[in-house]
Parts: sequence; C-alpha cells; structure tokens
Amino acid sequence: MTRIFLSHTGADSDIAGRLSEAMRERGAEVYDYGDRPGQEFVRGTQSALENADYFVALISPAAMESDWCDLERQTAYHRQIELKRQFVFVVQVQRTPRTGTGFLRVASWIDLLEPQTPDKLTKTLAALGFGDGAPAPGTGPTPWTVFHNREDELNRLINALTTRGTPDLWLVVSPPKLGKTWFLQEVLRRRAALDPPCRIQLVDLRSLPLEYRHDWIKVLCQLLDIAEPASATFGQSECVTAAAALIKRDRAQLYLLDSADLMSKPAAANLRSALTTIHRLVQRRSSSGKTRVSLIIASRHKDGWEGFGPQGGPRIVKIPLGEFTEDVVRLAVRELADDLSTDALDKWSDGLCRLSEGLPAVLAQSLRWAESTEFVDDCQTAAQEVFDQVARPYIKGDLLATESLLPFAGDDPKRRAALEAALKFAVRYRLLTQSHLRYHIENNAEFQRLLETAGWNQVDLWQAIGQTALQNREVQEPWHVLHRPIRRLLYRYYYPDADSRRSSHEQAREFYAKWAARGAGWELGPILVESLWHETAKLLHTSPGTVPEDLPRTAVRLVDEFRRPEILEPSEYCDYVTERLTADREFEMLLRDFDGLFPRVVAAIADTITGGA
Repeated sequence: MTRIFLSHTGADSDIAGRLSEAMRERGAEVYDYGDRPGQEFVRGTQSALENADYFVALISPAAMESDWCDLERQTAYHRQIELKRQFVFVVQVQRTPRTGTGFLRVASWIDLLEPQTPDKLTKTLAALGFGDGAPAPGTGPTPWTVFHNREDELNRLINALTTRGTPDLWLVVSPPKLGKTWFLQEVLRRRAALDPPCRIQLVDLRSLPLEYRHDWIKVLCQLLDIAEPASATFGQSECVTAAAALIKRDRAQLYLLDSADLMSKPAAANLRSALTTIHRLVQRRSSSGKTRVSLIIASRHKDGWEGFGPQGGPRIVKIPLGEFTEDVVRLAVRELADDLSTDALDKWSDGLCRLSEGLPAVLAQSLRWAESTEFVDDCQTAAQEVFDQVARPYIKGDLLATESLLPFAGDDPKRRAALEAALKFAVRYRLLTQSHLRYHIENNAEFQRLLETAGWNQVDLWQAIGQTALQNREVQEPWHVLHRPIRRLLYRYYYPDADSRRSSHEQAREFYAKWAARGAGWELGPILVESLWHETAKLLHTSPGTVPEDLPRTAVRLVDEFRRPEILEPSEYCDYVTERLTADREFEMLLRDFDGLFPRVVAAIADTITGGA
C-alpha cells in the first residue's frame, strides 16, 4: 500500500478531502494532519514523513502563510534529499505567486486550480503517480532517530537561536554523511516548535539546478526568499533592498543552507560577503525587537566560510560533527533489541562500533545487518564480507565520489585516478607530509605515470589532498591528517586481508626509518610515535597472543633506534613524546583489549629516554 503524506491548511480542507478520498479509493494510505501546532505535532510529522512514500503539498496563499505547513514542507524537502528520488509533489489549488515559496519555486506545479472538476482531479492523480515505484512498507533503512545523538550541539545551537545577544552566524562542518543534513533538519523542527515564532527557510544545493553552484546571486535570493535583481549584479544597493525585505517581515528568521561545499570558491566568497553585509544592515537598521536574522551553513569544508565580516561584524561560530561514540551505539542497539543480556549488549555495541567506526551512514547499515541476524549472530563483525556489505556503498558512493575528492575541480577522471592512487597509500599513515608523497612517487613507476597523466606534480597532489572532504582541517600541524574514522574505514577497504595489512605496516616503518635518518629536530618525536603505531598494528596481525610481552620491548628498541634530537634535553624529549602519546586516544583504543598495556608502554618509553632518572 502506497503511503501519502498530504500537507494542507484548513482553508483548503474541501479540496484536500476530495483528493484524499480519491487516493484512498485507489488503495493509498493517506496521512492528513492539517494544522496541529505543538511539540507532539512536530514529532508526529517526523514519524509520518519517515514512513510515507510520497509527500503531496497543496499550495495556496493560506498554505504559504501557515507556519506548520511550512514545517511540513521543509521536513519533506530534506526527506527527498535523503531518499535521492522524487518524494515531494506540489499541487496548486489556489493561484499563488512563486516568489516567496522557497524551494517550491524551482519545482514543477500540478494544476488543480478552480474549477476543480472531476476531470482535473483525475489528471492530478495521474500526474502524482503515487502508485508507481513506491517502496514496499518496511523496506526503508533503520530510522536515523535510532542512532543520532547530537544533544550537546543541538542544545547549544537552539539556546543561542532563542536567546538575545548570542551569535547569529553558524557553520556546521563534517566529512560526508556524518549527519549535517539530519542536524539541520532537527534544528528546523526544534526551532519551529519554540517561541518566539520564527520564519524558517532551508535550501539544499543538491536539489537546485547545477548552474546555481556558480551563481551565488540565485542561491542568495533562493535562501532569503527574495526576488532576483533585474540586473546581473548584486552590490550595496541590492544588499540594502534585501535587508529592508527581511526587516519588513518583522519576526525572527532562520535561514539554513545545506551542501554549501558544492559552490565554487568564487561563488562561495561572494555569497559569504553579501550575507554578512545584509546581516549587518538588518542589525543596524531594524527598529523592531522581534526581527532577528540567523544563518546556519552546512558544509564538508570550513574553507571559505570562516571569518564572516569583510568590514568586521560577527564571526561565524563553528560546530564540528564527529563520529559517534560507543555509548551512542549502545543506546541504538538497546533500542532495537531491548531483550539482550548485558554481556550480549556489550559485545554487540563494541562490535558494531568497530565495524562502523562510529560513522552514521555505516552505522545505519550495520544496525540493519544486526537486525537481519536477530542479534543472534556470533558478532564476528570484523569479517570482510560483512564489512563489504555495510561499508562499501558508503565508501564508493560518498567518500570516493567526485564531490568528495575534487570538490572544486569538477569530474576530471585523470585527476580522480591520481587521487585515489594517492589515497591507497595515504590511508596507511596517520599523518601525511610531502616527504611521504615523494617517497611513494619515487618508488612507484605506475603512480608517477598517473601523476603525469593528471598534469600534477608533487605540490599539486599535496594541495589536492588538502582540499578533499576527507581532510581534517582542525589539526594545527604542518602536515595533512585525514579524519581518523574515515582513514580507518578506507584502510580496511584498500587492505582487506591480514597479509596486505602486515605488508603496509612494514612499508610504513621502512619509510619512517629513512625519514629519521635525515631528520635531526623535533620531528623525531612524531616519527617515534608513528613507528610504534605501525609496529603495534603489525603485532596485532601477526602475533596477538604475545603483544603484552612484545610491545614494551619494541617500544624500547624504537627509542634506541631513533636518536634523541640534539636540540632537546632528555627530560624535554621525554615530556614531548610521552605527552603526545598519552593524548593519543586512537593509539590507546588500539590496545583496549589489553588491560594496562598502554600505560606500561608509555612508562617504558619514558624510562628509556631518561635512563630511568
């Protein structure tokens, strides 16, 4: 049975009733909420939309004035993007200007204007095609609400949006599929249910025509829901006109832009500048205490969006979204299988956390796999066939997609091939310098050929890696660092068996040994830590049973192998290395199955560097 969510206001209830009855006669199940304000309405809307196959919005001037109809449309808009198919259908029942209809103005509108004859109603039903291609009930993915838990970030943002004197400009940033879209949708839902009333407009660049990615004026007008200027320019006078339009709305306003990373760099820079100017003008000229304009940008990159205010003004506040912890995974498992014993719950939570690396998109698939086993499998989630089933679609479809690898260069197959080849060895390392690149270029003729074909040299490749959505730009170091959960996921993808993983760690150790032979400064500290990482990973593959005895001895051997930098005294070098290692949560988690081993290794290194002093 096809499930339809019918969105309309009370003023259009007559035609809504006729359309709803006609759809039910054709075997559809219709959710008809009408106007039901309140928090329970918000929850009900979310639940109904997650279960619906299609969303039908009846458009009229009254519907455009309804805050709750607007909330339904915005929620459905995000749902359509998640599904990657048409989900939203627009039916015009009263003549309505397209200007001021938000994302609907770029959609196709089905004509059900008066006179609403039986023939016109039949044509509307045919245009909806609600019976064709609808997914079967129960075949959708595990609901996002099962495992999303961003309460700290959400509370911080919602409190700011409803408190005077708090920031108005926000940047939500994360790698692909770590929940930016869901996060914006949740902000939209929560803010819509609170006072003071707020006009909310959400635009996702993925749903707009491709030319919008280079035309910042169109994006600006779509986002702020204002008319495009007659000329092809948008200067100070146009900013004043836009600010005046926002002030006239005389209420709180929240504008959300998703997938901002799809914009070209020049377009993003111009959009940022114009939005900042308009925001500043609204702040200065608004005489109404009710008018407040807030803006949330969601992007895979912080580049180009930080530092709002070409002439001062407020800076953007960044909210990074990271991977989920084991506690969040545990809550998700408990919700799906509340009859598990404590031991089974611990086992599944740990296993699914390792399998998914805490990445939401992979966790969703991991939970579906767990559900399919009824949680009675032996939970050998490290098995490569299970990993391929739950992680490969995300890796191929998102992490290695063009917009992830070449966000500003377009789909250049030659450069994409060179980048993928570089990633295959880059994911071996937890940090990446140009020395790493040089080593692999000089020792791999095929890689050299790919670079030449792409028209790149070493520096070009270095810069391209730094622009990918996989790069962690929060790290303040002179090298590149890929997002750690993504790097671990890609490592398992490129090195699927024990032999390839052992070999990759041996080759990484060979590189660090050659790097250390040339280094004489502080970089010997990171070289020591990273070499120990690779030795540890190799031991876990080759002889896990003797790791507690072998690893402290290996640590001592590495300290002796990599001489202390001459510029540092033993106590200084000891503090530098041990503090770096102690703060290394990823390294500590690598040894989480061996109680007390990590501090023993740190102590062995400290004693060796200082001579026990």
